[in-house]
Amino acid sequence: MNQLGLSLLTVLLGVLIVTQGSMNARLGQQTGSAFLASSISLAIGFFLSLSVLIFQLSSRSLKSSLEGIPWYNWVGGGLFSFSAVSLFYFLIPRQGIASTVVISLSSQLLYAMLAGSLGWFDLPVEAITPRKVLGVIALLGSVILLKS
Repeated sequence: MNQLGLSLLTVLLGVLIVTQGSMNARLGQQTGSAFLASSISLAIGFFLSLSVLIFQLSSRSLKSSLEGIPWYNWVGGGLFSFSAVSLFYFLIPRQGIASTVVISLSSQLLYAMLAGSLGWFDLPVEAITPRKVLGVIALLGSVILLKS
């Protein structure tokens, strides 16, 4: 895979991290417990990892849905966690830890500013300020410096 493809996957990684965090926070509100939300997320992540392994070994997969809470709030955090961790493990050996973290953090900040400014995932609306934009630009500058 070329550097552009790796960088695009790293951008996706940042988006996945912001999305799973937002979904897990919402699940915590819906269940009334951040610990329960974390446990569900980790259990779903473990289940997905195990499911992929089982699917690879025997072509099996499993679906579940739970009443009262939309299915995407139950599985979303685990799905995005699984995807993010897997992408980290894939990208770090190919482009280094600093580049992976800085690029993924940059995309997290950009996506977080967008999601926050639009109130996605039931987030409180936060204005995009010139100071926030300057901070993101400074971080993006570090990507250029690290990659050169």
